[in-house]
Amino acid sequence: ALAHLKEPEWKRVFSSKVFEKKNDITPSKVFERIYQGAVIEALKYSPQYDEGMSDDEILAAHGILSYSQTLEWKGAVEYCLTDRSGIASEEKIDTSSNYYGTVLNAQTLEHAVPTLRNDVEKIIVIENKANYESMEYDPKVLYIFCHGYFSPKEVRFLQMLMKTAPEEIQCYHWGDMDYGGIRIFEYIQKHIFPGIKPLQMDVETYEKYEEYAKTISKETMEKLEKVNVPLLEELKEKLLETGKGIEQESFLIEE
Repeated sequence: ALAHLKEPEWKRVFSSKVFEKKNDITPSKVFERIYQGAVIEALKYSPQYDEGMSDDEILAAHGILSYSQTLEWKGAVEYCLTDRSGIASEEKIDTSSNYYGTVLNAQTLEHAVPTLRNDVEKIIVIENKANYESMEYDPKVLYIFCHGYFSPKEVRFLQMLMKTAPEEIQCYHWGDMDYGGIRIFEYIQKHIFPGIKPLQMDVETYEKYEEYAKTISKETMEKLEKVNVPLLEELKEKLLETGKGIEQESFLIEE
């Protein structure tokens, strides 16, 4: 049933369609209670799997939605909506006046056709919510909150957005200086922003905030050794040398 999904499906709706009541568990919860763990382990062999994905992200990449997919940003983006026939509305919604941020839910993401405003000169993707919220609005910058791995609908929206961006646009990713942060950067570079560069994810910044570094587990260190992201190679070597990573929220401690 999972392999034959043509459109994303909410987890409990999917479960209700596939299963009957089992061991006093209602159909909508059978998948989650009985089969989900085994399915997730199997999906780790899928081409869509990237090391470090959470369980929800693995399922979302294969069409099972366990939470509402939303995309958040601060900046000058315009978008119009398509109807059920796929015809785009002539009315454009301008988010530049939303100084404190714009949030689109899953259904809007599915029907939105975005355009990057000409006055945007830089895009910054921010991994953690606290750091994203602390960024003050700048009309020349588009700040995007990524929360980890972008969901399929977010990827589609951002890919369309980048098709409207000028070739000289500057794209940066600011995330945790650890294994997860490096893998998320790699995922975004591969699927959305090929020319993206790391922001404050270097040895100099690491040393500045090193007092907040936390020990990396042995298992994660072994995974880190196998990572190959050229733009973050120096940071990787620093992490292997110290055995510690730094979460992005540490930047806010001194403010």
